[in-house]
Amino acid sequence: MPIGPLVASVLLLLGSVGAEPPAAPAEAVTLRPVWTKGTHDDYRFKHRAIVTTREAGEERLVSTNLAGVLRLAVRETEDSGAALLVITILKIEATMTAMPTDYAAAIEGPLTFEWERPADGAPPAPDGGPAAGAVAAPLAALCAAELIVRVRPDGSIGSLRGTEEADAAAREHGEAGALALGPFGGASLPRFLERLWRVDDEEDDGFVQRAPGAKWQRTEERAMPHGAMARLVREHTLSGVDMPGLWPIEIVGGGTLAAPRGEPDPTRPTLKLEEWTERGLAVWDSAAGRIARRNDTLKARTAASIGGHAVQRDVQTLIEFEAVQR
Repeated sequence: MPIGPLVASVLLLLGSVGAEPPAAPAEAVTLRPVWTKGTHDDYRFKHRAIVTTREAGEERLVSTNLAGVLRLAVRETEDSGAALLVITILKIEATMTAMPTDYAAAIEGPLTFEWERPADGAPPAPDGGPAAGAVAAPLAALCAAELIVRVRPDGSIGSLRGTEEADAAAREHGEAGALALGPFGGASLPRFLERLWRVDDEEDDGFVQRAPGAKWQRTEERAMPHGAMARLVREHTLSGVDMPGLWPIEIVGGGTLAAPRGEPDPTRPTLKLEEWTERGLAVWDSAAGRIARRNDTLKARTAASIGGHAVQRDVQTLIEFEAVQR
């Protein structure tokens, strides 16, 4: 047998053994929320906020800490992908601290609240009558509520009912009541809840598949004090799967104020957004169609001025979610 073809065959075989196997196509995931009627998921949550206000040479600080467990139950679903959700609080602990001393003394206390839903699921009546105080009153109303949330097919919240009493209780206590309710109050609540299932946007042809290394932007228009409007841009980066079915997503965001329209109104304060930076990490559970855990941090600074009067406000927040394993 001629040696040439034999040597060539051996070399070809050795080359095929030593070479790297062809890379398999990267797995991809569709980051679309999935709802199944009659199911529920529980999430541990934490919300920590420090708000510092500087005005006329004086400074006051309010720090709030909320931690607990909420339940997300799917009451109805539609073929379009829309769903009707019920959100209830299973457990919550809250503390508020304020400085200086005279400002803290002006807040109706106590500045702590702790509550846990009994095993039968019914919210108990507060001992001694309706809960009172800037912290307890709005949070007690929240715990007694059943929040009805309608989610559109793209994951955005179309309507939300059930917060009326909690919001009313917070308004009775002004700034302190609003800070005590934290992410569960007013316009903050839809954004807070959407963090559990919304990390991508639906395009004309539906949700696209994302492979590791994919980057995409999401934008939000948010109303700010004194009629201003902020544009928030968040860049998302999908990392490789760290465990089967779990997809880490890094989030980095920033914000700017939209240019005012028309002539400035001398009777309305002018707002400047001096800082808005966000960082976060969400881990998407492809089997559940929602996040498994998430943390987000925000630092923002605004300055409002009218005439010679100015108010500066610094806000720092931390939000954490983690699905409770059954």
